[in-house]
Amino acid sequence: MRKYVGVLPLLISAALAACNSGTVVCAASITPPILVEVRDRTTGAPAAQGAGGWIKKGTFTSPLFPAQPSEPLVLASEGGPGFYEVVVQKTGYSTWTKNGVWVQGGKCGVDKSVVLKADLQPSA
Repeated sequence: MRKYVGVLPLLISAALAACNSGTVVCAASITPPILVEVRDRTTGAPAAQGAGGWIKKGTFTSPLFPAQPSEPLVLASEGGPGFYEVVVQKTGYSTWTKNGVWVQGGKCGVDKSVVLKADLQPSA
């Protein structure tokens, strides 16, 4: 899967403020902790259009957004290292949940996104 850049630009200023201390200089872009590729389980077709959801770590919850306007397959969210619960929902499909997703940390938050595949099951 190709690397996604420019994800969630609204987080850049917050990450730079938190990361730029001492001799560590962080990149100007944010690495989201989790990327979720959303597909229809039956057809294999992209299904992120109109899908939503969230990631949760303890009391922290953040919504999932499209990773890029031109990318209809992937949802992403803000957050840092740790264990997450990931939930994807879409009308006409059963809710998809993944628990215990570990995101490794680095000097400036998350160095590499965890990529998940959410194969949504159409509801009966």
